Amino acid sequence: MAFTKLAEDVDQHNTLLPTSRRIGIVTETTNPFRDHVLAHWDPAGTGNELSPGQEDGPFRLLAVINRVDLAGANDNPGGGSTLPEDKRKFFGEGRLVFGLTTPDETGAPYPMTLIMEYHLPFLRKTVVDGVTTYEGVRVDFNYDEISDADWIEQRATWAGLWAELSRYELDSDVYRSKLLELVTLYARPENSVALRVGYIVKSTTPGDETREFEYRESYTQGGFLLAPRDLARDVHPCVAEQPFFADLVEQRWQVTTHDMQYDYKWPSAIQDQDAIRAACGVPMGAEDGAQGPRVHVSRFLVDKVWPALHGTDPDDITIDNMEEKRHDFALTTCSGCHSRETATEGFMIFPRRADEDSTLSAFLRGPVSITLPNGAHYEYDELARRTAVLEAFPARGYPGPCQDSICAAPPAAATSMQEEMLRK
Repeated sequence: MAFTKLAEDVDQHNTLLPTSRRIGIVTETTNPFRDHVLAHWDPAGTGNELSPGQEDGPFRLLAVINRVDLAGANDNPGGGSTLPEDKRKFFGEGRLVFGLTTPDETGAPYPMTLIMEYHLPFLRKTVVDGVTTYEGVRVDFNYDEISDADWIEQRATWAGLWAELSRYELDSDVYRSKLLELVTLYARPENSVALRVGYIVKSTTPGDETREFEYRESYTQGGFLLAPRDLARDVHPCVAEQPFFADLVEQRWQVTTHDMQYDYKWPSAIQDQDAIRAACGVPMGAEDGAQGPRVHVSRFLVDKVWPALHGTDPDDITIDNMEEKRHDFALTTCSGCHSRETATEGFMIFPRRADEDSTLSAFLRGPVSITLPNGAHYEYDELARRTAVLEAFPARGYPGPCQDSICAAPPAAATSMQEEMLRK
């Protein structure tokens, strides 16, 4: 069970020796997966003896997310499997964001959000007596045999279903009914891609009030099981300070679009692994002799800013355009996207009580501007970017194998920096 594995992961991290192998400032934390999820839902961690009245878990739905902007991306975690996450996200993703119904020790909403991610599948349309219904086709559908006209029709269908919601009042019965129908099309086990969890860690040291965020990823294995894995784009803070890391960023940089490659991710091992071991030791999730830049757990303070790439003066944002590369790389990481790089303080969508509305971060409400300590200034209007993506989405065909960003090229209204923000 996913939460049993996550609980074991926290225990493992807390007991790593030497402590330098641990990530973050808080060296030993409480275990939220055991204390605030399993204890109220599945104490045995087997899935066979669920607590009465808690069959659906101690979860509260916070938001339904439209991610058609991810159309064309691929996120294969390895292993040679043919699971949903191996498939290109041809029509993007649909996501469900949850908080916990169990409060923290003060009675406030527990500071944790959980994001379930699903492929938007190919839809089969049926019309009976003038009534149109849709059915999601299973993940083993052969997408490579779809004509370009079908691609355009499918994208138009998904865009239309999302846009249709805006015709109704948010709290109306018809809105809720339409939303349920839409979510039911994609939120199925065969479309599951990943579970991402973000939360504020709680130190076991009395009086330690360090506000540090932690982000974890679990990906589907076997189509239904979720297993923790190293983050695809976050790197160990120590690795980012090494001379070779600037070269790694350069290798994944697209000169024509001035951003990181659309579907890049770090390998599990690189030729500089000996340098990583010498400078950083063997962090959790890495095996001695097979080290890469990826980190198993992302941990950061809300004012985190990724350091200047090696060889660049931290106070000079113009040298060799390395600030552009540093910032764009930062935006692709959990720790950059959810911190000062975007004027965000951990949560994009905040946990809430049952009788409250969900609250969005300033970045998702937009527009927002941020000036970093090195003087670099950035402005974002995420709502405008998403609107532009949705408006342009129906007309995009797929006339052959998808390469890099071809399947999800941003519309002219979206800058490359803005487009990078939601690629995780």
